[in-house]
Amino acid sequence: MLITPTPPPPAVRRRARSDTLRYFRQVEAIIRECRTETPLAVTMADRAADAINQGGKLYFAGDPGLVSEAVGRAGGLMMAQGLNRPNSGPAHSVVVYGWKSAEEFAADRSWLQSLGAHGFTVLGIGPASAPPADRVPFQGVLTSGRGSSPMASGIQDSRCGLPALGNAVNLWDFTGELIAAFTRRHKTPTVWQSIWVAGSKERNAPRIGKPFDPLLKIPAIPAGRLSHEYTGFLLNAVHGLEKSVPTFEGAAEDLQAARASGHHARVFIIAHMVESEIGGPQDPHYLEPLNEPVTDASLQPDDAVLALAYVGIPSDVQQAADAAKDDVTWFAAPTPGMAIPSGPRNRWIDARWKPGDAAVKLPGYDVGALPPSGILQLAAYCAAITSMRDLQPPVTKP
Repeated sequence: MLITPTPPPPAVRRRARSDTLRYFRQVEAIIRECRTETPLAVTMADRAADAINQGGKLYFAGDPGLVSEAVGRAGGLMMAQGLNRPNSGPAHSVVVYGWKSAEEFAADRSWLQSLGAHGFTVLGIGPASAPPADRVPFQGVLTSGRGSSPMASGIQDSRCGLPALGNAVNLWDFTGELIAAFTRRHKTPTVWQSIWVAGSKERNAPRIGKPFDPLLKIPAIPAGRLSHEYTGFLLNAVHGLEKSVPTFEGAAEDLQAARASGHHARVFIIAHMVESEIGGPQDPHYLEPLNEPVTDASLQPDDAVLALAYVGIPSDVQQAADAAKDDVTWFAAPTPGMAIPSGPRNRWIDARWKPGDAAVKLPGYDVGALPPSGILQLAAYCAAITSMRDLQPPVTKP
């Protein structure tokens, strides 16, 4: 039997919609703020390219979410590797260290200073609201959340995801400028093709372990172009998500109703960075993870699911939700010709990226670069959380 949640009062709906829209505006503000860091990103990328051209490697360290976002990603550099304290690497290597809190940095400060003393190029990415006490190890730092930005002055709980989002935008801006810096040095760095694209395994295989592409050549790309194109893509995508605020609000009502009636509000994720944010210090723990493998026994009647998928609709999640007759909000990139989920128990939000997960084209190259999915998935998760928080009193079922 279909049980319909009691809708919240109109004033509560208006507040939820207003705060959800405000959250997306905060995300836009962070992206625009990161755009002002482009000259520094270019300088840092030039410095990194010169070091790597002398035989160094490219490492990412610090915040696990940033490392997960940077390493092994569709549209990311195949040369990127993770590095943990107290490990090191060959001379002339580059370490890009990310943090979301000053405490995170404090634990690694001595290690980073040691790397710098041994000739490593040490670069930083982190929120200005949590500056490290000593920036001596860094030869360049990209920040977000400066001054009167929304990260510091927004609505209650509005920091959900913003430090990680700012870090990720700066990460991919830097990566784009590093790709461009290599092309101006007559080298073409290898870029991963998404495993969700047919033929990607065969395409990637001859390039694994090779920092520079032996088969293709990208002509010189001017400084600032790729990062500008990337942030432009993100701004357009977030603006598009703002049109789905009523759908986020409806999803929040479904999820809050499940919680209020003693059932489960679940979140399913196919992602990199987002997984490290869920359950973190800024997460109010409204949603329980729906982990793979998903079977018909994974969901119970009157549960509700926020499915942050990647490309298309995971058939196992859809089958389990259909079997339990549960409400599901789908957030994913549609595949060509895909049937969009419909019906009273399905909500659909276009995630605004396309299969391949690359926001910019690389001239003369066979794949694009700079994935937007992690940033947009985290923004979608936090938008739903913002809507849920504002549905007070909680939505209840009769």
